Amino acid sequence: MNQHEFTFASAVLEDGRKLIAAGKSQRWDVVKWAVTVNVALATASIALLKDHANAARWFFIFAIVIVLIAEALVLHYNNRMKNGRNDTLVTEKYLAKNTIDVAAITGKKSEKVNWLYDWQELVLFKLILVGSAVPTFLIYWFR
Repeated sequence: MNQHEFTFASAVLEDGRKLIAAGKSQRWDVVKWAVTVNVALATASIALLKDHANAARWFFIFAIVIVLIAEALVLHYNNRMKNGRNDTLVTEKYLAKNTIDVAAITGKKSEKVNWLYDWQELVLFKLILVGSAVPTFLIYWFR
């Protein structure tokens, strides 16, 4: 392997790292967006509760829709990150075949990942998203 091949392989791995970092940022942005919208819906529900009898129910339904949309987006970005991680395996195998001990450098064996690779974050995001609909539910329930 010459210097040009090594430089190109390094750039490919860097692109994969950037894709993963962007995916993590996008997932978190979706969660923040959904929580903000659901807090706004709860506030609007309180404001309109006395004037419109069904407002709390509709705002709760909207909050559930927001949670479902946000969860779909989180899973979409998670899938893109999974694909980015798996795409770098070809480059890592190329480097390993050309005398670079990738496992020794990274401290772990290169292997294909599934969509549950970041399962702890996915569970946390799910809890946050479902929790963001709780205020509108409570307002609907106790109106």
